[in-house]
Amino acid sequence: MKTEKMSYIRPTSLEELKQAIANVRSYALLAGGGSAKPGVDVRLLVDTQALGLDQANWDGQNLKVGGLATLSQLGHSLSHLQDFGQTLAIESGLNVRNTLSLSNWLSMAAGRSPVLCGLRALDARVKMFITGRELTLEEFLRCQLQIDDTLVGELEIPATRPFAFESVGRTPLDLPILCVGVSEVEPGKYRIAVGGPDMLLPVLNLEGYENSGEAEIRRLLKTSDDQWASAGYRQDLGATLLARCLQKCIQQASNKETR
Repeated sequence: MKTEKMSYIRPTSLEELKQAIANVRSYALLAGGGSAKPGVDVRLLVDTQALGLDQANWDGQNLKVGGLATLSQLGHSLSHLQDFGQTLAIESGLNVRNTLSLSNWLSMAAGRSPVLCGLRALDARVKMFITGRELTLEEFLRCQLQIDDTLVGELEIPATRPFAFESVGRTPLDLPILCVGVSEVEPGKYRIAVGGPDMLLPVLNLEGYENSGEAEIRRLLKTSDDQWASAGYRQDLGATLLARCLQKCIQQASNKETR
């Protein structure tokens, strides 16, 4: 059997990258920031680390983090959100956080991920590098991207809002049996993400300070049985974790108003 010779390039611009993969398409592997090793069918290995996608910047209300920035860089950029640091500590060890890029992490993130739970609660958005396609994080997680649209160019996070996170695992730093992330979108309006089960659960939207959200989160977790926990246990736990998160957000908003 004839084996095609694999080539290697390190483009420095979007135009150079597009030109390089135009003729090989499914035979090109975009590598960078902890991506998997190429398979036998790869004919072009594209080193993406010179594309300038490893920076994080504020544009007023939003944080924009390049797709090749590491999880540690994400955590540093969101250091003002104290609870977000907790999601990273649970997600992985320091070595992984210092080397794995956001783009590659997003390609593997699943329902049990505490960082994904936090980003979903914060209503993060994704911009693909090659096509410029803009997606909500929910759309990105649901869709099957084409081979020439796999590199995340930017993650945008409206991170000025109050944010809270709570989780329970077998140990404090184990992946959670259940976790809840909450951000206050507007006064009295909350966006709630729930993680822990393997499947991605829909995001909840809660309105009104008098609404505890207990009924909503119990309905969400009604069929969440898996090898880690029963649905009944998760329903009880979810109501407790959500109450804690809502109280944290209310306190943060109150502290901000009194400054």
